[in-house]
Amino acid sequence: MEEKDPDIVIVGAGPVGLFLAIQIVLRNPTLKVVMMEKYAEYKRKHVLRIEKESLETGINDPRLVKLVSELKGKTPTSLIEENFKALAGEIGISIRVGEYVKDIEALQKRFHNTRYFIGADGRKSVMRTQKFGDNLCLNYNVMKVAFCKYRVEGETSPFHWTRYISLVHDSNHTIYELIGKPKDGVTSVTLQIFVSSEELEKMSRFNFKDPAKIADLESVCPKLAESLNIWLKARKLEMKEKRIDEPKINPVPLDLYQSTDVVKRENGVTYAIVGDAAFGLPFFRALNDGLLCATKLSKAIVEDLSRRPQEKIRINNGQGKKKRKKSISSISSASTNQESDPMEEYSAFFKRLAWWEKQKVNSKAMMIGSSVNTVKVSRKVKQKSVRSKQRASSVQKRYLRVKARRDRQRAEEEEEKVVADEISSVYCELM
Repeated sequence: MEEKDPDIVIVGAGPVGLFLAIQIVLRNPTLKVVMMEKYAEYKRKHVLRIEKESLETGINDPRLVKLVSELKGKTPTSLIEENFKALAGEIGISIRVGEYVKDIEALQKRFHNTRYFIGADGRKSVMRTQKFGDNLCLNYNVMKVAFCKYRVEGETSPFHWTRYISLVHDSNHTIYELIGKPKDGVTSVTLQIFVSSEELEKMSRFNFKDPAKIADLESVCPKLAESLNIWLKARKLEMKEKRIDEPKINPVPLDLYQSTDVVKRENGVTYAIVGDAAFGLPFFRALNDGLLCATKLSKAIVEDLSRRPQEKIRINNGQGKKKRKKSISSISSASTNQESDPMEEYSAFFKRLAWWEKQKVNSKAMMIGSSVNTVKVSRKVKQKSVRSKQRASSVQKRYLRVKARRDRQRAEEEEEKVVADEISSVYCELM
């Protein structure tokens, strides 16, 4: 048991976990929040489009208002993490770096009197696996992409659409450009490349922690390396980019998944999951929706703590008769005032949001897939046209060579005839 147990323990100190912790403390400054983070440095540095609605909290604290005003639009995730972490430290949230949580039961024994354990620990959530049985009601792949990321000095911008179309036709892949906001004279550039299943499989050994370089791809996926070289060379020459670091490439299967449950009550302790631990969405929807859920969950936790009296926490050591698990609805109905359970409201909000986002993601995936297929057809038509012109040019050159040879032969024959006539005339004169 720790010297003084916190009210809430959050596993994972990424953007969503930090946003949740900040709101809990700002809504009720008397609450003590501890965060467990295994990484000393945030690993992801890609650019995301943060929507205004995702950062609306209803909290008028000037520090939070100023922070969220700087994070709207295209923003590197590393900047979001940095700003959130700075505010969390300022308001007294304890972030314990290097704490790799592998066992939730051991964590609960360590924080003996803590009543809320929240999992914000990403796609491979330990909290979801151990407390919710890793039960997913949705889990399928939407699209396969790879990200090529690098930073440049000063500002840069995407290609004009006419040049963009030209590059798409010249390369073997459809590529989207994502340009971040300049910060301290540096701009993040991300190229999103749509790849095939075979290419994704060949790149499976690369990830965010160990990304590939162009040289690595030349032996693994030569066509992908060729496409990236075309784009990177064009951006360097035409956009006058001065790269700070070497481009890094990692494959990303865009999966859509959803946990069946996100809240669980057990022996007086409440467990919940949020962000990528609860559901994953492609097309930069995951972080935006994670931030929305963090706001809803922060309200639910603060309200739940104010409604529910301090309960005695019972830790099941495997001895005695097992207690029957209570569902959220049964806990809610047992309330003396027949009030709705705030945590159940969070669960319902999550399920509504997940359903709605699933419709939008599937619709967008169809549109993007159609666009990518159209580009493929257009690229093949252009490449066929180029090959036809090359063949025509080759035939024309061959015709010209044959014609030149025949012309030379005629000239030689005519010259021989002239010589023969001259010899014949000389011979006649001599006779």
